[in-house]
Amino acid sequence: MLRFILPLTLALFATTARAEVEIQEVTSPGGVNAWLVEQHEIPFLALEIRVRGGANLDEPGKRGAVNLMTAVIEEGAGERDAVAFQTAREELAASFSFSVSDDSFGVSARVLTENRDEALALLREALISPRFDQDAIDRVRAQVISGIQSQTQRPNVIASSTFNAEAFGDHPYGTALDGTIESVSALTRDDLLAAHRNVVTRDRLYVSAVASRLLATSRPRNSAPCWTICCPICPATPPRCHRMSSRRRLAGSPSCRSPARSRRSISVTRGSPATIPITSPPIS
Repeated sequence: MLRFILPLTLALFATTARAEVEIQEVTSPGGVNAWLVEQHEIPFLALEIRVRGGANLDEPGKRGAVNLMTAVIEEGAGERDAVAFQTAREELAASFSFSVSDDSFGVSARVLTENRDEALALLREALISPRFDQDAIDRVRAQVISGIQSQTQRPNVIASSTFNAEAFGDHPYGTALDGTIESVSALTRDDLLAAHRNVVTRDRLYVSAVASRLLATSRPRNSAPCWTICCPICPATPPRCHRMSSRRRLAGSPSCRSPARSRRSISVTRGSPATIPITSPPIS
C-alpha cells in the first residue's frame, strides 16, 4: 500500500508547488501602486492597506494618541454617527478592521462583490472624514484606560516595559503605544485630528487586493470603483486605473520570508515635509 501512497503524495505536492499566483501591479493616476490578485472563485473583495509610520509618530507628550485615534476612527464618519456607521456597515455585510503598531497603521477589509462600490465608499469616508465625536472619544478612551490598568498587573508586561525603557530610553519604542493612564486621559479631540493627519497619508501607502473579477476594464472613464479599490483613501473621481504591462508570476520561487523586525528600522519623522495628508490633491 505504501508504494502507491508515496508516489501519489509526491505528485500532489509537486502539483501544488507549481501553482501560480498572478500578481498584477496597478497604478493610479496619482501615482499610488497596488498589487492585485484575481480570484474568480470568490464572491468578495479582500483589501489590505498599510501606511508606514504608526504609533512612533506620536507627538511628544501625546503618547497613545495614534492608538486612540485608530480605535475611534470607525466610530462615525461624514454625516453618520457611530450607530449609523455601524448600521450601514452591517447592512452591506462588510468587515473593516483598523490596527496600529509601532511601525504601521493598517486596514483590513472584506466586502461582497455585489456591495463593493458602496462598501468601499463607506470605508473611504471612515479614512478621510472620521468624526471623532466627543462622546465616542470618551467611551473608547475609558476602554483603553481599562486595558492599560489591566496590563500593569501582568508580570510579563511589566518585564517587557522595563526592558524597553532601559533599551530605548526616550525613543517611542521605550514606551507602550497605548500610552499611560495620564497621557491618554489628557488627550483631546485636536490631538486625535493631529494624529490622523500625521499617520493616515498617501506618501507611505501600500495596498493589495484579491478580487473576483478584473477591475480595470468595462468601466467608464470617471468611474470610481476601480480607483477606490486601488486606493480607497484617495480622491474618488480621477481617471480610471490602468494595468501595467508587466506581470509577475510566483511559481517555483524561493519562499518569501519577512525580515526580522528591527526596532530602529523606521525612517519616518514627525512633521516631515514629505508627509501628504490623504485629503490633499492627487500626486501628479
